[in-house]
Amino acid sequence: MRIKNAFVTLVVLCLVGYGALKLYVYYRAKDNFQQILYCMGMPRGMSVSAPEKNEYFDYDHISASVFGPVGIKGLKIRIPMFDEEITFGEVLLTYDYDGDIKTCPTPKHINFTVNNLKMNVSLLEKIAKQKEKFKERQGIEDDEVPELVRRLGYADLYTRASDFRALGYNELNIDLGFDLTFNKEDMEATFNVHEKMKGMGDFSFTFTVAGMAKNINSAVLGAKLKEAKLEYTDESYVNRLFKMFAESNKEDVNAYRNTVVAGLPTDFNSKQIKLGADSIKNLTDFLQDPKRLIVTMYPYEPVGIESIKLYKPGDVPMLLNVQIYTK
Repeated sequence: MRIKNAFVTLVVLCLVGYGALKLYVYYRAKDNFQQILYCMGMPRGMSVSAPEKNEYFDYDHISASVFGPVGIKGLKIRIPMFDEEITFGEVLLTYDYDGDIKTCPTPKHINFTVNNLKMNVSLLEKIAKQKEKFKERQGIEDDEVPELVRRLGYADLYTRASDFRALGYNELNIDLGFDLTFNKEDMEATFNVHEKMKGMGDFSFTFTVAGMAKNINSAVLGAKLKEAKLEYTDESYVNRLFKMFAESNKEDVNAYRNTVVAGLPTDFNSKQIKLGADSIKNLTDFLQDPKRLIVTMYPYEPVGIESIKLYKPGDVPMLLNVQIYTK
C-alpha cells in the first residue's frame, strides 16, 4: 500500500507541477507574444493581453502548451477610424530566441501561421483615400510604385493589380504562413512565406540571405540575396486581371490577351530586359493558360539587396540569374 500511495502521490505532484508549468507558460506566452508584436512594429499602446481594456483588439482565447505553439483563436483587430475590422480564425506562433526578447534580437527560428484571415476590400480603399488626403495636406509627392517597376514601364500594371474591387473581389480571405530560420554562426537566414488567397491563387516565396544583423530591427541592413524561389498557382486572378484591362481598353478579353502575349518578347527586347528566351516563352505560355509559374534566382555570388536598385532595370534578371518555368 505504501508503494501504491507513493506512486499516487508522485502522479498527483507531477500533474500539479505540469499544471503550474502550463499556467506559467500561458502567462509567459502572452507577454512574449506581445513583445514579438512590438518588435515587429506594433505600437506599445496597443495590447492583446487585455482586450477588454482597449478598443483595438479582442479574441476568444489564448492557448499555450509546454512543447507546442502559442495560439490565439477568434482574434479581431478593430480600426475604429474606418469602422472596419480584420478577423483571424486562428493565429499560431512558434519561436526560439537566444537572448533577452525585450531587446528584439533576430530569432533563431520563428514560425507564424494565420488561418482564415478576413477583411473587406472597403478597408483597403479607405486606407488608400486617407493616405492620399494626408499626402495632399503635407504636400508630399511620394510615388509608391517601385523605381525598378516604373523604369520598366509597368507602373499602371503594378497599381491596378491591387484594385481588388475592379477585379471582382469584395472580401479577402487569406491563409498566411511565415517561417524564419537564422544561423548566427554564418549570419545567414532563410525565409519562407506562403500565402493562399481564396479565389485568387496560392503563392510561396523562399529566399536565403547572407550578412544578417543580430537585431531584428536592422536585420536586413547590408543583407545579400543568396538564392530565391517563387512559386505561384493561379485560381482566377490572372484571368480577372486580363478582363479588367481588356474592359478598360474596350476590347475582347481573348483578343487583348493575344496582343499582350504576342508583344511581350518585343517589349522585353525594347526595354533591354536581359531574360533568356526559354524564360520568356515559359512566361508567355503561363499568361495564355495560367496554371503554375516558378521563378528562381540563383546569383553567381550574393547580391546586396539595397544595391539592386542601382543597376539598370534590364540588367537585374542577369544579375540575379532569373529563370522562369511552368508546370
